[in-house]
Amino acid sequence: MATIFALRMRIEARLGKAGARLPALSGFEVEDCLYLLPLVTLTHTLPLFLDAAVVGAPLFALWVTWSYRATAPTPTGEAR
Repeated sequence: MATIFALRMRIEARLGKAGARLPALSGFEVEDCLYLLPLVTLTHTLPLFLDAAVVGAPLFALWVTWSYRATAPTPTGEAR
């Protein structure tokens, strides 16, 4: 989680807040998954949620790492 946060902050420093926005799908953003936590608690599905997090967090970390590398400046100083 700390790596994801640090890389996202570096991407934002490179591209600005607008350039670092995460994609949205049908009006829902990645951060909106936090709204699931009360439902997970009420339906006693925490083990399933944690299993999804165990798979999803490393995949998201890989995607953020790829995104970070894609925004790295080239030797000419321009972003890729």
